[in-house]
Amino acid sequence: MRHHHDIQALRKQGFRLTRQRMLILELLRSSERHMTADQIYAEVSQHHPEINLATVYRTLQWLHQVGLLRKIDVGKDRLEYEYAHDAEHHHLICKVCGDQTQIDNHVIQTLQAHILEHYGFEADPDHVALFGRCAQCRAAETE
Repeated sequence: MRHHHDIQALRKQGFRLTRQRMLILELLRSSERHMTADQIYAEVSQHHPEINLATVYRTLQWLHQVGLLRKIDVGKDRLEYEYAHDAEHHHLICKVCGDQTQIDNHVIQTLQAHILEHYGFEADPDHVALFGRCAQCRAAETE
């Protein structure tokens, strides 16, 4: 179980896994969707009112730094978070309806290789979100 392995590895490195860190990590690990800090706070504070929004933000930052979470910039000046359990992936986000589609990391790796070869620039994207219009919204415009 990777989750257990992640926790053991962090403890071995001397990191403390506080109750707040574990609550937020467990919520994101069990979530089927990406969540904003406000959504995480709303969910966790229902059962643990002692946790405040500043603690959620600090915990999210720490969990991202140690590699357990991915930050996803979905535009509209907000970040969403997901547990980093799946293979690395990226997103296509429709600017019209907001639909999000995951794309495999190999698409971005191909882009990275192209950029390196043609520009001599070594791109190191943590997460890529490409904005545009989904097939349904494009089709609706032509009707």
